[in-house]
Formats: sequence, structure tokens, C-alpha cells
Amino acid sequence: MNWITKNIAIGNYLDAKNVQLLKEEKIKAILSLDGSTEISNTSDLGVKKIETYRLIDGAGNDLRIFQRAVDELERLVEKYKKVLVHCHAGKSRSVVITAGYLMKVKHLEADEALAKVTALRKSQVSPELVDLLYLLE
Repeated sequence: MNWITKNIAIGNYLDAKNVQLLKEEKIKAILSLDGSTEISNTSDLGVKKIETYRLIDGAGNDLRIFQRAVDELERLVEKYKKVLVHCHAGKSRSVVITAGYLMKVKHLEADEALAKVTALRKSQVSPELVDLLYLLE
């Protein structure tokens, strides 16, 4: 797990199910981009909210769902303060959604937002997801 901002951490599906880690890091909400925490009970994980948006790592994502995931991250940060964004490995989908959030709230260009996230989290972002990020500009 890596903190990208004081309120947003990126991790993988194992981080999202690690009750001790979530507690230590004071995570209150989870944004799942692969569906692996969809059936998890918030009280079992010690969080207040879990939101799921199923994105795939590659071509075939709907821009509207991508945009909704970015918007949801903004809402979760506003309401719960400490949010974990995760996909399977935490290297592609979670990276671009977090970059989309930075574009929206910090008014950054796609390249700058992506660079800020990848400077703090090892990534392997699929080109198709980067294309969606540019469509948000």
C-alpha cells in the first residue's frame, strides 16, 4: 500500500482484505475496481463504506463508468477522509482512477496527474486506460 495523498492510498486486493493494515492506516472507505471486495462486509473489514466499480485492465471500459469511479473517489474522500483504492495488483486501474481524481480536484493535466501517482506507486498502466484518462481532460 502506498499513500498518494494524505487521504488516498493505493493497494492491491490483499491490502483491501487485510483488517490489521486497514486499521493501522485508519482507512474508512474502500474503492474496489476489480470487484474482489464486493461481497465483503464493511464491519468485518473495519471500514464504513465499500464501493465497487468493475473496470478491466485493457480495452473495453465504458468512459461513463470510468468517470463515475473518479467521481465516487471524490465523494468517498470528502465523507470518509481515508480511502483505499484497489484493483487486483494496484498497478493500473487504481493508478488511473487516482490520477483522474487528481485531475478533477487539483485541476492537473493527465500527464501531470499520472506522473504524480506513478512517482509514489509502481505501475503498469494499460494504454487503453491512459486513453480514458485523456478523455477526461
